[in-house]
Amino acid sequence: MSVSRLVHYDYAFFYTAFQAILHHPAHQWPKLYQIASEQQFAIQHGFPYNIHNQYVYPPQFAVFWAFMGHLPWIWSARIWIVISILSYCLAVYLTLKMMLPHLRWPNLFFWIAASFLLTPVQIDIAAGNVNSILLTCLALAFYFHYYRKKTWIAALFLALTIVWKVTPAAVLLYFLLQKQWRLGAYTLLFSLLLTIWSSFYVGWSTLLHYVGEFVTFGQNSMKNGPAPYNQSILGVLADLAKHHWLSGNLQSLYPFYYLFVLTSAVLIVHFARQLPVSHSSHFALSSLTPLLFSPLIEEMHLIFALPALILVVSQKKYKIAAIGGWSSAVLLSLPTTFLLNTLTRDWPSLFFMHTQMFWTLMILFTVTLITMRQRNMLNFSQNHRFVKTDLSMNTRRTNRL
Repeated sequence: MSVSRLVHYDYAFFYTAFQAILHHPAHQWPKLYQIASEQQFAIQHGFPYNIHNQYVYPPQFAVFWAFMGHLPWIWSARIWIVISILSYCLAVYLTLKMMLPHLRWPNLFFWIAASFLLTPVQIDIAAGNVNSILLTCLALAFYFHYYRKKTWIAALFLALTIVWKVTPAAVLLYFLLQKQWRLGAYTLLFSLLLTIWSSFYVGWSTLLHYVGEFVTFGQNSMKNGPAPYNQSILGVLADLAKHHWLSGNLQSLYPFYYLFVLTSAVLIVHFARQLPVSHSSHFALSSLTPLLFSPLIEEMHLIFALPALILVVSQKKYKIAAIGGWSSAVLLSLPTTFLLNTLTRDWPSLFFMHTQMFWTLMILFTVTLITMRQRNMLNFSQNHRFVKTDLSMNTRRTNRL
């Protein structure tokens, strides 16, 4: 399949949703999620036909961005790409400023430019998806909460990510583990207000219907197949089963998925509630949560791993983290993707190489936890030394008296 046929592909489904909002003022559920009309629009504009693909995002997303539907299709798609690129640049800039505050503009520009070599970024922007914009909202949420102390602004950006895609709600749970109750309350309030506002356009029945169909949408999307489409642990195991390296069907693999989610959750709860570490470490770990808990991970979703990647790559004191970070950067890069595509095309028996996104996620998760633990140990050691020094000085003063 030609790569050029996939440019704007995801945005085509967004655009049909925007059109439904604009041209059906009294529309109900079938108007916004009418798969036949969405597929017809995609085919008319030269996109490949896939029966399992449709608009699956919350109604709030379509309502918020419906103004893009006023533009002609091609101009709307091009402007969306520009918005995605600018958003991504802002996300990388904010992440770098939070994790490497002393970095100057020449180096900042280099880091931002180099980050565009990552495969998830290229796919997300080219296909016209929304992950780069969501990452920007998460970066803004952390920046305003921790660095500007504007909790209500941070909550607004976090609420936008939740009502637009749902899965970033895992980041909110991470904040609550840190007992950030005020941020959590504001986020829920803004999410409710955005939902009420959307109800004036789509009606409460559509919103409630989406809640009931959310799991079904995910299950339908998973019918596109295992890795390389699905880079979650389910996708990897299903790919191994497909090539007879494992026995069983998809349903029999779910216990492994639940065990993986439980293990990840225990580790995250433990580290999130540990001794305070830098805010950048929490940003890196929390950004991984929507990926770790999802049964469906497309390659473009790995854009959420960027904060963790920057964190571990920038480590100088911890060699394990740096090695893991640079290894992950290589695995996520476009040259590696092209190389693996070539190898698996010429030698189909090397199919397992197409699971590199999942293994990259595992590397980043592991080294992020190691980095947080080492930072905690360093902080404890420094604090202990300071306390010991203070006690020694007090003892000397007492002896003099």
